Amino acid sequence: MAKALEVEQTKGKTFDIGGLDKLNYKEMMLQYSKIINKRFLKIIILPFLTPRLSSYWVELITPVKASLARPLIESLKSESVIKDNQIKKLIPIQLKAFKEAMSMTQNQNE
Repeated sequence: MAKALEVEQTKGKTFDIGGLDKLNYKEMMLQYSKIINKRFLKIIILPFLTPRLSSYWVELITPVKASLARPLIESLKSESVIKDNQIKKLIPIQLKAFKEAMSMTQNQNE
């Protein structure tokens, strides 16, 4: 959001920027898996698995270190729903649907 650097009212502040969709993490993972042409066999929610144990699992099956994965996993407990759209008053933003945003990101990485 480079435009924020040019607007004085954004200096020293943080803003929430969301998209058009309201999705939970499971829905995001399912949509993203379709974009990258990977299929989930099944998503299982394990309420007893702690963020610490989950981060070790991530480290075991991916190149991501547990120390990096743990804060990300802990953040999954919190909803990330935009409650303040004040940024739209300062900078006109063209919001995108989740699928469109992920497709753009995927295309940039290719």
